[in-house]
Amino acid sequence: MSSEVIQARSSLSVGDIARVFQNTLSGRRVAFDKINSRDDPFAGIELQPTFSAVASHDKNIGSWAVQIYVYEETDTRLVELHAVYHSGFNRAISGTKNTYSKAASVKNARAVVEALQSSDPSVVLV
Repeated sequence: MSSEVIQARSSLSVGDIARVFQNTLSGRRVAFDKINSRDDPFAGIELQPTFSAVASHDKNIGSWAVQIYVYEETDTRLVELHAVYHSGFNRAISGTKNTYSKAASVKNARAVVEALQSSDPSVVLV
């Protein structure tokens, strides 16, 4: 799977950022899950996020997934949003069922950025 990454810095707390993510993407048939760093063989040597989660919406056409990683910094939090998608080739071979749309994933990741900017005017895109 591929992803498009959007990074931003925010002065909101980690909890507030998590709530913005959840409130923005909550809806019918949206599933939220933890991202488990124990599955990552490099977790011990790389900087780990303070908070991470994935939101996904699975349907036949227009399925999407957005991952969030929040890193604590000195005075701010670095927010990484990953709009996860399958390539056009993969979707052509596999069909739209069980694959994520780039357009839908990016749209939802951008909605989270806009909600962060509304909640925190000091948000800066990196």
